Order: sequence, then structure tokens, then C-alpha cells
Amino acid sequence: MSKAPSTTIPAPTRSKAPWAALFVMVAGAFVDLLDGTIVQVALPSIQHNLDASDADLQWISASYLLAFALMLITSARLGDMFGRKRAFLTGLAAFMLASFAVALSASTGMLIGFRALQGAASALMLPQVLTFIQVQFDERDKPKAFATYGMMLAVASAGGPLVGGLLIEANIAGWDWRTIFLVNVPIGLVALTVGARIIPESRPAIRPRVDPVGLALVGLALVAVFYPLIQGRYLGWPAWSFCMLACAVPLLAAFLVVQVRETHRHGAPLIDLPLFTTRASGVGLLIALLFFGTTSYFFVLTLHLQEGLGYTPLHAGITFLPFSIGTIVGSMVASPIGARLGRGAVMIAAAVMALSLAGMLLVIDRAGADLSGWALALPQGGAGVGFGITSGTLATIILIRVAPERAAAASGVVNTVIQLGSVTAIAIVGAIFFDTLTGRPTTAQFVAATSHSIWYLVAASTACVLLAAALPHDPVAPD
Repeated sequence: MSKAPSTTIPAPTRSKAPWAALFVMVAGAFVDLLDGTIVQVALPSIQHNLDASDADLQWISASYLLAFALMLITSARLGDMFGRKRAFLTGLAAFMLASFAVALSASTGMLIGFRALQGAASALMLPQVLTFIQVQFDERDKPKAFATYGMMLAVASAGGPLVGGLLIEANIAGWDWRTIFLVNVPIGLVALTVGARIIPESRPAIRPRVDPVGLALVGLALVAVFYPLIQGRYLGWPAWSFCMLACAVPLLAAFLVVQVRETHRHGAPLIDLPLFTTRASGVGLLIALLFFGTTSYFFVLTLHLQEGLGYTPLHAGITFLPFSIGTIVGSMVASPIGARLGRGAVMIAAAVMALSLAGMLLVIDRAGADLSGWALALPQGGAGVGFGITSGTLATIILIRVAPERAAAASGVVNTVIQLGSVTAIAIVGAIFFDTLTGRPTTAQFVAATSHSIWYLVAASTACVLLAAALPHDPVAPD
């Protein structure tokens, strides 16, 4: 039996201007991640324009995230195979084309399908950014570079609703919600043109292989989990939905068996299992799975504000602005706080998120039909600070001590888990939200549905506080 070569990265060719190249890559990845949340504020407009069902609304968000997560599992390896610069630029070009196609969609089926293509294209880009940081920055600058990436992730996630509200309200050329996707094209073109000139190419000495069996198994397992959670609920939980959920268990077990076998054979497993042997990576990934779904409250709150209370898309987007500001503040202080407090930074940030979401619940319940966006400013600002600190700190805790030869595999796992956390939360809070609404829902029903949904996110954030106590004591800054 021949032994497959491992992914060994030689001393990389250092970029003469790594920060400039990182800025371009971050700009390209920013529009990808922005699309994960920008669509939230447009959901009511899309529903009215394309006659979308409740399940369609969940799929419009979930299809992007699910395709993102599935592609992320292998996209880092594709960067190793064909060159990280080439993979990044290819993904960026494909994302622009998919964005244009989404904007031209004439039905929800077309929109959901092209959203999935958007997600797959953006997934091809994102791991290349983290790998670029691993191989182009020294130990002194890595925390700052990771914090820059974390700030981009946080601001893109938080700024989507406001940008979406502004574009829909402007109704440029009568394109309504379609402009939120068309805006990606010029930004992507600039990043593509500049990136082709200044991003250095890098790849391992020997190209790795892709594990098609593992990819097929995990893809089927994810579909077996999320399709019945979303579509099964909409159809009244038919018997097949429970059968599909049950099938996910042996599919995931088979996937793990294949990964263990490939690891023992020194083959090409999709997931680098030794990555989970450290406390920082194992616990950190579990926190990421739970924590990064907290922004799914955008999904239910925007429906509550627009459908239940009659807010315009811009008014709804402005209502989310305190979260964006809090996220920027949290991201700016993430690096020094993380270096000083280590796991304590994650514990505090997750606690702030849990308390802020609980405060949001209190405000929504008490205000009822008289809810003002200003009343949500303080709890949303607190939630943004918690999200920003965690975004800038947790990735550093997980990846800071990963060896360069494992950088691609590690970055793929981290980003896959983050996206799976988001799509899981949308499936769960969406099911809670829509199951609470009946017939022609009243304002009281919208209040109850939103409150019940956010309670799940409070519980998830609280669990992250407890899990963070199991992270290593060491500060995240390198020794």
C-alpha cells in the first residue's frame, strides 16, 4: 500500500506587503460574509415580491450557509492543490457571477439555488484568508492579523441589515431588494483586479488529495439534518422527516469511520482529527458551533419588526445599528483583552451576549405593539460588544498555535463549524418562530414567537460561558 504524501508547507515566499494583500483579501471576503446577513432585512420584501413561503424564507438564508459549510470542508485543500491565490480569486469571480444571477431570479427556487452557489463560491475564498495569515505573518503580528480578520467577520455579520435597509429603501432603478446582491459586483471587481497584482501565490510542496467518499457522506448527513428541520416543520412533520433525521446518525458515524481510516493510512481525510486532541481546539470549536448562531436573532427580529410592527426595511436596518457599533468596539478591543485574559475574554463576552439577549427579551415583552428601535439600542449594543470580542478572540485561541503545515486544514474546520452554527440556529429559531405563529398572526403572536426564539439563543450563549471555563488558562498572545 502506497503512503499518500502529507500536506507539508515549505518556507513560504513572504509577501513584501502582507498587510496590503490582507486588506484586499479581507475586502473580497467582506462582501461574502456581508451576504450572510444582508439578506435578513430583505426577507419580507422578497416574500411579497416572489410569494415566498415561511420555509422559503429559511432556505434563502440557510441554503447560502449550508453550501458555505459543505464547501468549506474541502476548499482549504483546493487552495493547497491549485494555489491559494488562484483559489481565492476564482472564488471571488464565481461569487460575483452568482450575485448577479441571484439579483435576476424570477422565483424563490432560482433564488435559493443561486444563493447556494454564492455560498459555495464564498467558501472557496474564506479559508485562503486564514491560511494567508498563518504563512505570511510572524508570531508577533499573527494576533493583530487574526483580530483584523475577526473584526471583518463581525462587522460584515453586523452591518448587513443596515446596508440592506439602505439599498432597499433607495430602490435604485426600481430594483428593490435585488440591489443588495448587485452591490457585490463592483466591490468584487476592484478586489479581483488589485488582488491579482499584490496577493502572493503559495501552495504545499506536494499537492494533497481530496476525500470524495468523506465529502459525500458529510454532505448527505448535513442534508439529512437540515432539510427535515426546515421543510419538515413547514409540512407538518411528516414521517419521512423523522426518518431523515434518524439517517443522519449512521451517516455521521460512517463519515467519522472514514476519517479515522484515512488518518491511520496517512491518507487525505477531510478533517484533520489530531486538531481535536487539544483542549483549545476541541472546546473552542464547540463554543464556535453554539456562539456564532446568536446572530440568527436578526432573522426573527426583522420579521417581527417589519411584518408584526410595520417597520420599513430602512427602519429595521437602523434598529440593528447599535449591534453593528457594538461589534466594531468589541472587535477593536478583542486583541488586547484576549492577550491579557485568554479564556476569560471569551467567558465575559459570552456572558455579555447572554445578558444582552435576555434584556432584549424583556424589552420586547414589555413594549408589545409600542416597541421602539431605541428601546433595543442598549441590549443590542451589548450583544454586539460580546460578539465582536468573541469573534476576534476565539479564532486566535483555536489557531494561534497551529503549525503552518496544518494551517489549511485548521482554517477549514474553524470556518465550517462557524457556518454550521449559523445554519443550525436559523433552522431551530425559525422552527420555533413559525410554529408559534398561526393563521393571520397578531402583534401579540409575533411578540411571543420572537421571545420564544431568542430564549434558545440565551441558553446557547449561557452554555458558551460554561464551556469557556474549560479552555486553557494561557493568554492567547504567543509566548
